[in-house]
Amino acid sequence: TREWHLTAATPAKTKTAEFVSLYRPHRSHETVPDAAELRPMDGGYVLRADLTDGHVIALLPTQDTTPLTADGLTTTGAILLRRFASDGSTVGTQNVPLK
Repeated sequence: TREWHLTAATPAKTKTAEFVSLYRPHRSHETVPDAAELRPMDGGYVLRADLTDGHVIALLPTQDTTPLTADGLTTTGAILLRRFASDGSTVGTQNVPLK
């Protein structure tokens, strides 16, 4: 069994913290792209990340009521993921409610 562990710390003591983890499964012979960007916005974050066979955009809300809009995508109260192939075509879209 393989196990991976993560340790995270904040620069200063805080009562709250938000963590976003990005997993990019890949075959052992593939090189994992380095490009990823997490940008804060009112009500959440937008994540853009390259994949071995395309890229993904994720809208990550931190509130139920504030709409998030980026890259032609909009969501309110649900995580929205859109995966793109290397040619830019949409592979799939998934909406995941916060609750």
